[in-house]
Amino acid sequence: MQAYTPREAAGWQAEEDGLWDALLERDHTNQYQQSPTGVFARYTMGLQDGHAMMRTAAVDQQIAIPAQRTHV
Repeated sequence: MQAYTPREAAGWQAEEDGLWDALLERDHTNQYQQSPTGVFARYTMGLQDGHAMMRTAAVDQQIAIPAQRTHV
């Protein structure tokens, strides 16, 4: 197992927080702006990646559900 520096660990945690925030429709960018540059970047990357995954899931769901047809 590799030993991580405290800043690396904070970066991983920030990225996870960004993913969760996207899923839960939150934004804690203000709280991370005062963090070290790398940590803030990881949070925003997680947040953006989370939003992209949510959009992709929504599109996939629309494609997977066949259009309902009505018979006249």
